[in-house]
Amino acid sequence: MSRRLPTELLILIIGFTPVEALYALRPANRALRALATPEAFRAVGCTGTVKSTAGMLNLLASELRVHVEEVHYCDWYATKESETTDLSPEQGDEELLRINLGSALALLHTLPSLHTLSLTFAPIHDGNPLPAHVELQFALFEMIAKLSPAPALRTFVLESLLPFPDFPGTDPRFLSIMDSLRGLTITAASESIEGAISQDPITAFFTASLPPVLDAPRRTLTSLTLVYDEDAGLPRIVLGGLHYPQLERLALTSVLFDEYTGVEAFIIAHAATLLYLDLAQCKIALEESTFVPPRTWTHIYGAFSERLERLTHLEVIDEAESVDEGTDHESGVSFKGRPIRYMEWFWNVGWRSWFEEDQEFSEDEDEGMGEDSGAGSGVVRMTPAIQAVAGDEDALDAFIKVVRERAASRTE
Repeated sequence: MSRRLPTELLILIIGFTPVEALYALRPANRALRALATPEAFRAVGCTGTVKSTAGMLNLLASELRVHVEEVHYCDWYATKESETTDLSPEQGDEELLRINLGSALALLHTLPSLHTLSLTFAPIHDGNPLPAHVELQFALFEMIAKLSPAPALRTFVLESLLPFPDFPGTDPRFLSIMDSLRGLTITAASESIEGAISQDPITAFFTASLPPVLDAPRRTLTSLTLVYDEDAGLPRIVLGGLHYPQLERLALTSVLFDEYTGVEAFIIAHAATLLYLDLAQCKIALEESTFVPPRTWTHIYGAFSERLERLTHLEVIDEAESVDEGTDHESGVSFKGRPIRYMEWFWNVGWRSWFEEDQEFSEDEDEGMGEDSGAGSGVVRMTPAIQAVAGDEDALDAFIKVVRERAASRTE
């Protein structure tokens, strides 16, 4: 078959063939081996077991390393296998596991085609990470910081990162691998170790450890993804002041917008280059006892519509109320499913969802501040809070329409 089909067609077929099938295809004949081998070993990885890490180490030390473009580490507890079996990785082999990982990472600079390194750590277990998982995360970062020479990466991915202040964000050795990055993805876990970490250390991570990491690739970065998997108690991620001259893609999840974080200004500052913008479950941060947001999504979407002239892709996903809390007792209307777009800060409580219909006024405060939209049961009083955010949905629809029209005009 390989003699009859054009090489170009075989290459196309191989590009859509699962890796496991490529392994089986290689022994068929020399021609297929030559075509299948680069794709079969383009991306290699291991899980947090001694056997898996040893396998990757052997591969990176072999002649096949010339084909490796991506190296992925995924903790065993983050794999699908861990969800379907009660078996766990070898116990008591943590030292051998780290030796294998360290030896494999030390070979990264010998991979001529390498451009991507991805680390996926263990997910939170029953509200707290296991101590062994925390120690392994620290060990991996220490190994990377000691790499000499540092690998020339274009993409660096950190998934399920525990936001500890010991993250080596200020270590020049660690930052050296960021110099040539074009893509950076950081997904930070929200939970903390009971009795070992508090809000202050988490805040230290976002305010002291993370900023140098975000600043390091400023000259080359084209794609930035920042994800925090929960916004309750979320420290503000400050993006104001950062600038990436080549940034084309930006994805933010559970990031707070306000003057302190400067996220809105950060996005607008990249209007000349930004093509893709994804905002998921992002909120406007309000100070305690704020009845009317000083700046609403109506304002932000309006500014984005006007300034982000090069944007061709937009996706906005709002978090929705998942419970029937806040049901209007007069009308019996449930607020379940309503979008959560604002967060209010309460001391000793943290961030809490803010809804315009929750803002109540005394008779003195209410006088002259709003008007009824009608009479009878279920009538909504048009308080200043409701009036302030009433246009958010329409502003988002208008923003989406503008982006689509601009994208369509560029394809004509």
